Amino acid sequence: AEEAGGSGGVRASEEFFAKYAAMRKGLQHRQPPKRRDVFNLLLTIANDKEVQHARVLLQAYAPYVPKLDKAPGGALIRASARAGALSEALELLSDYRELRFLPSLGSTLFLMQKLGQAGRVEDAVRAHGIMVSALPDDPRCWSADYLETLTRSYLKEGQHGKAAKMFATFREMGCMPPVMLYRLALSQCSEACHDAATSSDALAAVALFEGGIKADKHQDPTCDQLVAKAKQAAEDAQKPQAEEEASAGEG
Repeated sequence: AEEAGGSGGVRASEEFFAKYAAMRKGLQHRQPPKRRDVFNLLLTIANDKEVQHARVLLQAYAPYVPKLDKAPGGALIRASARAGALSEALELLSDYRELRFLPSLGSTLFLMQKLGQAGRVEDAVRAHGIMVSALPDDPRCWSADYLETLTRSYLKEGQHGKAAKMFATFREMGCMPPVMLYRLALSQCSEACHDAATSSDALAAVALFEGGIKADKHQDPTCDQLVAKAKQAAEDAQKPQAEEEASAGEG
């Protein structure tokens, strides 16, 4: 017999648990619930205990799902991420085949944004990779929305080189990053160029972004100014270091 309670005192609501228990009982007697009722229950997930119950329900319901569909998966991932159960949501996403749903574009983006905000950028990249493997023929997986989410996450963590490489990957897959995103990346790199400890990495990223801007034929004075500013800042940051090394050599 299952209980509504969870770890750390988190419990499923009585209403959620009652509906979940009735569906589980029906499945045990080979009387599957209506797809709409399962979908509506997934929409109401409010904590990690309810996520766990939803997983159990979907595993039992899987034999009755003839065709993988985005709707239940979208409801499940979005509700789980909204409830703050990010690790659970990522696990559910990775098990989409077993749980008989397809990752949806919108809910995966929402999960990626939440992971990025939590400083879990590699998990956000993983979520994107799972979606791409599930929807290999959908070019929308490589749209600028996903690139922006990953770029903001990398820049927030000071990983300018990885942000630049992500731009290159998306461009190879047919995405043309908007000027606004180039400005954001160059602005952050320019700031990092002022610091001798990060200037060489940031400057290398600037060179990659500059190459992308030229290849995409963007004509943007703001980007040009940011590139020039970054190069000057990096040069200024390296000067005192070079002078110190020179004086140490003389001594």
